[in-house]
Parts: sequence; structure tokens; C-alpha cells
Amino acid sequence: GVSKAQLGVGVIGLAMAAWEHYKGQQSAAGSAAPVGPGAAMPPPPPPAPGLPPAASAPPPPPMQAGAPERAPDRSADASHLIRSMIAAANADGQIDAQERSAILERALEAGLDPATQQFLMGELRAPATLEQIAAATRPALKLETYAAAMIAITIDTDAEREYLDRLAGALGLTAEDRERVHQQLQLS
Repeated sequence: GVSKAQLGVGVIGLAMAAWEHYKGQQSAAGSAAPVGPGAAMPPPPPPAPGLPPAASAPPPPPMQAGAPERAPDRSADASHLIRSMIAAANADGQIDAQERSAILERALEAGLDPATQQFLMGELRAPATLEQIAAATRPALKLETYAAAMIAITIDTDAEREYLDRLAGALGLTAEDRERVHQQLQLS
């Protein structure tokens, strides 16, 4: 069989690969949210009956060109997915020296900058809890967060199964959501 340490070798690359793969699957399915200056602002309500138009509330100010809703930061998303993977690898209560070494080696191979390497070292020393991962997960990253955790571990212990069940519950994923992730990762 393949050891967890061997699987941990590509944890960082897998986080990015999982994210890219999943996003590719999602975009292939379609459904993009409208983007642009007017996309986030509903039309103004009609004037109240019986009042002249001038007496109704003034329309909200238009969104300023410099302040549109910011697109999610890919590096922040990747960091979150890495945190999710490290937390999942810690589901059994420890990340052993071999797993730690393999993860750090992969980080060096990936060419991570010193600040990111420091972040990674901190996460390995004190992995986030499931509750912290769930609380930090943006709604748009729920499925990817679960997928990253799935990739990080070999589900061969009760602790790992329980961790994934609890993570799915904390993220508000349905059985169908979980099955979709399994299918997209070709785990079912």
C-alpha cells in the first residue's frame, strides 16, 4: 500500500491541482455570476404610491469604479486549501516527521517564497482545527475545501472518516455535494 507520507509528498501541488481541477470542472458545467458595474446593485424600488417621485428616498450612490467587489485572491484561496489539507493530515492527531519533511520538500520544489514557507512551517507546527477551517471557508470554497481534505488523507481510519464527516457538516455540505466531490476526484 501507499503510506500517508508518500501521499503527503505532493500536498502543496495537490492543493493547487485540486483547486484548478475542481474550478475547471465547475466552469465546464457553466454558471457564472454576472460581473460588472451594475451586477451587484439591484434597480431602485418604484416610488411609494401617493407620493410624488421627489419625496421617495434618493437612489443609493453608484458603486465607485475603484471599489468593485474584489475577486477572491488566488494565493489566499491556495493558502486556505493548504491549511485544509494540513488539518486533514492531522486528523489522527499528528503529522509525523516523514510527512512534515515531505511537505516541506515539496514546498521548496514548488518555489514558494520565504513568507509562504514560514506560513507553511507555522501550519505544520500548529495545524488549524476543523472549526477554524470551517469558519475561514468562504461559501464559494466549501466544496474545494472538502476536496482538499479528501486528497490529503487516505481514508483508512475511523478518525479520518469522522474528520471528513464533521468537516462536511461544518461546511454545510449535503450528501449530494460530497458525492459530487468524490466523483470529480474520481474516488467513487
